[in-house]
Amino acid sequence: MDSVGPAVVDAGEAALRAVPGVLSVTELRMRWIGHRLRAEVTAVDGGLDLRAAYQVAVEAEHALFHTVPRLTAALVRTDPAPGPGARDPHHLLALHSGSGPSQRVRRSGGAGEPVRSASAAPPALSRAAGPR
Repeated sequence: MDSVGPAVVDAGEAALRAVPGVLSVTELRMRWIGHRLRAEVTAVDGGLDLRAAYQVAVEAEHALFHTVPRLTAALVRTDPAPGPGARDPHHLLALHSGSGPSQRVRRSGGAGEPVRSASAAPPALSRAAGPR
């Protein structure tokens, strides 16, 4: 089983945090697909408009490519920071299994955290229950 070492994940997280506009990294997943790495990132960008948030995402992806060896793809999502007294921007997802902010995997592959691998696949969906 090929696992992503904690040092690689830590280096990726440090690179992301150094990108101007990234306030925090709330989720970082890295996994091997064959002999290549893929990353999935959620970064908090503050209260930026869509174009500015997109630019932060592009710069974060670029920083990962220069930091993580053998990285061939990265999906970077930006989340707005909730303002004082504002509702969590993920409130609509909170009731869905595994999607709410308190249920999301915050980081995979880092020190003391579960390591994702190419062979770690999500559980198969059961078709016996019929369509939802």
